Amino acid sequence: MPVTQTAASNPILLVGDLTYEAGLIEQGVVAGMGNKGTSPAIFEKVRRLKEPLPGLVIVDSHDPGAGGALLHATGRLFDIDKEKR
Repeated sequence: MPVTQTAASNPILLVGDLTYEAGLIEQGVVAGMGNKGTSPAIFEKVRRLKEPLPGLVIVDSHDPGAGGALLHATGRLFDIDKEKR
C-alpha cells in the first residue's frame, strides 16, 4: 500500500480493496472484504502508521467518502472528468 505526501498535503495511504470504508479500519471491523483471519493484523499495521505519520488520511477505492478524504488531505477537490483533460 503506497503512502504519498506532497509539501502541501497530509500523508495519504491508498488501501485499495482492504476495506470498503476507511472508518472500519479504525474500528477493527472486517466486513465484506479481505480475509477475516489476516485482515485484523493488517488493520492494526495500518492504524500504527498513524503514529509516525500524524494526519495520515486513509483512502480506499470503494468508499463513497473517498473524495472527501482526499479533499481533507490535500485541500483540493478532484473532479475526475477535469483531471482527464
